[in-house]
Amino acid sequence: GEVLVPHYSAILATISKQLGLETAPRVVDQIVGAVARFVIADLTKVPVEEIVPVMLAHLPLREDLEEYELVFRCFQTLFSAGHALTLSCLPKMLECAAAFTVAHGVDKSKTTPLIAQLLKAMAGSFPQQLEAGVKQLPEEQQRVLATILQS
Repeated sequence: GEVLVPHYSAILATISKQLGLETAPRVVDQIVGAVARFVIADLTKVPVEEIVPVMLAHLPLREDLEEYELVFRCFQTLFSAGHALTLSCLPKMLECAAAFTVAHGVDKSKTTPLIAQLLKAMAGSFPQQLEAGVKQLPEEQQRVLATILQS
């Protein structure tokens, strides 16, 4: 809450340092989720231009796929706010959507509808960029995303 706002930069600096040192994939995924939480909580109070590229650099997630819910809520937050970084997130957004959709052993009940809603909104706002981004992916991922967008 608001009590923590003055400490955001110190917390984010610590998280950033840990992300640079950490090698365990599950922990890296959880740190990415923590960064996403900051953006979701209040993107006006965090250095979005600094932390989102760091988050993108560690996507797609490798082990803790439950963190995708936070990652896609973060993308949704950026999109809803009309943030300038939204479009630069598109390639990773597409790659992560495809990876999550074909992943096994993860509860998809919350994240799948979020992915579909976000991708359809992005298609409405950025049709050419979305189409170009999808074409950059392997054929299997293109099919997965086409299914999502047509649902």
